[in-house]
Amino acid sequence: MSAQAGLCYPYSRAQECAWQPEEASKALSALASTSTSSVSGVSADNNTLLLSRGHNSNEIPYIRGRYGKNDLNTDDNETSSNIVLILLAGLKDQLKEPLIGMLTCSAILSLVLGNTADAVSITTALLIVCLVAVVQEYRSNQALERLNDLMPHTCTVLRDGACLANLEASQLVVGDLVLLSTGDRVPADLRLVDGVELAMDESSLTGENTPVHKTSAALSLPATAHTTTNCALPLPLTEQRNIVFMGTLVCSGRGRALVVAVGKHTEIGKISCELAEIEERKSPLQIKIDELGQKLATYSSLFIALIALLGWMLGKPFLETVTVAVSLAVAAIPEGLPICVTVTLALGVLRMARRNAIVKKLPVVESLGCTTVVASDKTGTLTKNQMTARSVYSLAFPQQKFCFTGVGYVPAGGKLIRDEGIGKNAEILPTSIEYTALSPILGVGAICNNASYSASGVDSVEGRSGPALSGQPTELALLVAAMKAGIDDPRPLYHRLQEVPFTSDRKRMEVKARPVGGSHTCFAFTIASDLQESKMGGSSSDHYLYFVKGMPEAVVGECKTFTESDGSAAILNDFDRQRALSHARMMASDGLRVLAMAYGTSLDALTFAGLIGMEDPPREGVTEAVHSLREGGVTTIMVTGDSKETAFAVARRCGILGDAGKDISDMEYGATCALSGAELDGIPTRNLPDSIGGVRIFYRVSPRHKLSLVRALQQHGEIVAMTGDGVNDATALKAADIGIAMGKSGTDVAKEAADVVLTDDDFSTITQAISEGKGIFFNIRNFLAFQLSTSFAALAIESIATAIGLPSPLNAMQILWINIIMDGPPAQSLGVEPVDPRILKAKPRKPNENIVTKALLRRAVTSAILIVFLTLKVFDNELDDGRVTKRDTTMTFMTFVNCDLFNAYACRSSNRCFYEMNILDNVSFVWAILGSVIGQLAVIYFPPLQKVFQTEALRMKDLLYIIILSSTVLMLDTIRKKFFSFFFSDTVAPASDKKQDDQVMFDQTDDLFLTEMNSYHSKERSRTIRSRTGSSVVIT
Repeated sequence: MSAQAGLCYPYSRAQECAWQPEEASKALSALASTSTSSVSGVSADNNTLLLSRGHNSNEIPYIRGRYGKNDLNTDDNETSSNIVLILLAGLKDQLKEPLIGMLTCSAILSLVLGNTADAVSITTALLIVCLVAVVQEYRSNQALERLNDLMPHTCTVLRDGACLANLEASQLVVGDLVLLSTGDRVPADLRLVDGVELAMDESSLTGENTPVHKTSAALSLPATAHTTTNCALPLPLTEQRNIVFMGTLVCSGRGRALVVAVGKHTEIGKISCELAEIEERKSPLQIKIDELGQKLATYSSLFIALIALLGWMLGKPFLETVTVAVSLAVAAIPEGLPICVTVTLALGVLRMARRNAIVKKLPVVESLGCTTVVASDKTGTLTKNQMTARSVYSLAFPQQKFCFTGVGYVPAGGKLIRDEGIGKNAEILPTSIEYTALSPILGVGAICNNASYSASGVDSVEGRSGPALSGQPTELALLVAAMKAGIDDPRPLYHRLQEVPFTSDRKRMEVKARPVGGSHTCFAFTIASDLQESKMGGSSSDHYLYFVKGMPEAVVGECKTFTESDGSAAILNDFDRQRALSHARMMASDGLRVLAMAYGTSLDALTFAGLIGMEDPPREGVTEAVHSLREGGVTTIMVTGDSKETAFAVARRCGILGDAGKDISDMEYGATCALSGAELDGIPTRNLPDSIGGVRIFYRVSPRHKLSLVRALQQHGEIVAMTGDGVNDATALKAADIGIAMGKSGTDVAKEAADVVLTDDDFSTITQAISEGKGIFFNIRNFLAFQLSTSFAALAIESIATAIGLPSPLNAMQILWINIIMDGPPAQSLGVEPVDPRILKAKPRKPNENIVTKALLRRAVTSAILIVFLTLKVFDNELDDGRVTKRDTTMTFMTFVNCDLFNAYACRSSNRCFYEMNILDNVSFVWAILGSVIGQLAVIYFPPLQKVFQTEALRMKDLLYIIILSSTVLMLDTIRKKFFSFFFSDTVAPASDKKQDDQVMFDQTDDLFLTEMNSYHSKERSRTIRSRTGSSVVIT
């Protein structure tokens, strides 16, 4: 439907499809009138003028002002290029985060109370975090601008009776008459009024990987579909056979079409508007960090009030009490947490980049660890979007199975083989006995072909070095198949005399050609030509032959003979015809597109060469990746605009439905595993989340269906990773929790709307990304365990001293040094700790799972209690004369720092003891500890620093005493992990339960499938066909 109601556009898309060409001309001519009453009163002459002369130039301003411009810009795009404004807006958004806001307040209070060092430390942390986040956001917000790249810069239009060959596409208006030819990119949504064999590549918009043949005739629609301007359900794009869409490509043919929608009212324009309206969701980690910030803010405020009240009750000066309370609260706040999260995520981004995954937004790395559903597009994502010949069938060898190896448009490495079962195969060479019968099949496919293939050059579509390609995917597949069998392109050796192109009515293509040098390239062709010459009494016939390819039903019935193993022609009886058609149906049930090949000296006496089955094959590694995702507790579903049969075949082969190795012949099986776009339209929105449970395949869906599915899954509590490569995937990619686009084959729109871009188009990279995300969250949790235990210990020491009236065991500079260690390298290095393999294979964590768990708090509190006890014990032992000396604070200070460093080592893992961890697994941690130890020794022994920190040199026996005493932190950690792990360790749920549940579902569907297949084969065995002799022949 042309959604231009806001601009008084009076027609729906259903009405436009139901028009005859002259009706379209009449309706669109009326739009040029300034009087609305004239819409129904336009003369036939005006209708003819629009089709013969196009719009008058003086009508253009009025039409453009009333029905819109042909551009995709939105108001938001106008300021998208101003990086300063974007950075300022990003900083403002960052300050709205609860934890960032709390730290800002802490910095201001510290500055007011004279704690300049704390204020500078906190402010530096805030600037680092905000700038990194803002830069990442700026780089990721370009999707709407990229949509304009799909609209061609110029087009050919008829105006004032003249042909304007290079009119800017942005100047088009509704009702313009556009001329289309092969290679053109469509400048707007157009209603075709006439055309000659016009075929469109709509794969980026609809997911159809084969060219769509368009017609200018009116479509037969229900009366209710075009009597109103606002249909309840839009007409599916795949059914709009007389509409060509903006951004699609003309594969072949030519035509004329009238503009019915421009700019934001086109199908691509609607995607642009939807992209602008979609609000980005916060990642689970962002939500939990926000919650933690709110809790810390609340507890800090209560603590300040409690300490201030206690000091006032004890008779201490109120300002002094408040100053101490604020200092303690600021010290307790983990200002290093935002830096740790940012640095850990940034390092995760770098690691993912080395694995060919570009992550555009930092929080996305962690969100991948929560992913429960991967909703994948089929064409170009699970498959290569490169048609590939898979199997060949010849009646000369009816029991043999011939296949092609290799995938895509690169013949290197591929070959024609005979499949002997159980992994055995033999290559078919020119010396093989089967070659004579198989070569005419591939020869016909190559001669009856209009595609162009150059082994070297630049692909004009992708701009990459490699084969230069042009033509329809099926014809390219036939050329590559011939090359794999050792047959060079035979067309240069033939002179084409006649061609009858493929049409949707005839369903076949015919070429009449003769060999340039008088000799055919195939032995079977030579036999047929010689036979014709002998029938003509030796007179020259130029050795011409007809080469025919098409749908099996349209070709086999016209054949009189078939190619035997020696290249000669044998009589084709009814039994042979039925056998060939039966095998064609079997190949089609496997998801292959089947073409029949024939040749002969006359169209009335063709020789059936054989069948070729082609498919858009799954990418390498997809099956293994789907299996790995299932093992990790992640469900994979397919969302495609393609047909049910093709979707089922690819899903089965990729392992989305059961085991990939099992065959599937009955596409009606498993109705509960698949839903079509039309069926989704029949489900109320409120019921959709519950109705799609267990469904693995969604076929014949449009972009709006994909968006609805993503939102329904999210409402059901799923964390959705959406993968895609086309324009039709853009809205779903942006709405998903994690949008993943293909880097090589993906459109710019999809790549800019996504959060992650796979530069090598390798679907298996998703499994690595999810493992990375799982590890990051647990590392951040270990970081928090360390920071909280240190904060609790520091807070408790100062609070106890303040409460009982003792002097502070640590001075201000020593507390600042402890904060540096707590928030500095040792703490940050915990964020890059290698993760336990059990965590990587665990179930995806729940989005509502707290980042600070009870087990983590127990570990932090018990560690803090021991650190407080050890530190105060040393302080009490040294404080023998009631007066605090430099030695007293130095011993206390050294004890606290050593306990903290031992605690950092224990926090590397939540379940492994210190002796079970390899110290060299995390080199960053080793360097951080060494740096901290050197820094601590410098504070104790370097005279200039002794004056700053009020310390003095300690004896060796003092150091040994402190080290032995502090090492008890490791003993405590070992006791917790060995004997009380259920109380102190975070449990990791294995994914085996989900895997087992999925396998039960697959086993049940396999049982249903086998039951249906047994019934099907029983019926097949009972069918009989009469041969010419009248005997019954059973087909098995």
